[in-house]
Amino acid sequence: MPAGQAKLLSALDSLPGPATLAELAEASGLHPNTVRFHLEPLLECGAVVRTTEPGRGRGRPAHRYVASGARPGPAAEITGLAIALAGAVRRASDTPAEDARQAGRDWGRRLAEQPARRKDVSSVLDRMGFGPEADEADEGTLRLTRCPLLAAAREAPDVVCGVHQGLVEGLLHRAGADTGVELEPFAEVGACRLRIGDHP
Repeated sequence: MPAGQAKLLSALDSLPGPATLAELAEASGLHPNTVRFHLEPLLECGAVVRTTEPGRGRGRPAHRYVASGARPGPAAEITGLAIALAGAVRRASDTPAEDARQAGRDWGRRLAEQPARRKDVSSVLDRMGFGPEADEADEGTLRLTRCPLLAAAREAPDVVCGVHQGLVEGLLHRAGADTGVELEPFAEVGACRLRIGDHP
């Protein structure tokens, strides 16, 4: 990884929340133009997520940046493959989201070698790089703070996130727990929300 990208990721990790370009420049010690240069590849590979603040009066709305938890590397090729496959599913299927969920269910059933209580689902997701965190305010909900295929999920959420939801459904089905599963992609800055159990 280029040193400039490493500096930006380190700066983002040290900041308390999403940062503006100026804040990133100050925290990293890099010139704002250098920050812009290194941000682009980090955004493209999903290592950094950009959000936009509502406009305040005249002028452009401010962008803020936050580290996704993913890191650039050989996984970029896997992301490219996932995007290509998602496109193929969309072209070949009349119901790409449902077909993606079914593929995920098949995958989840293969992964499940023991009863999949919710904590076991969390362990599987953690091993796969989703960074699950229990939501203390909403029992039965996990916050997924990372995504191993973030760039692909942004490109084709119906397919990629559908596979991930189906994966959890397959894990639970293998344990005989056919309970409701709802995955809300990009529900908040830096996290998706996974609800397991009956919900309205």
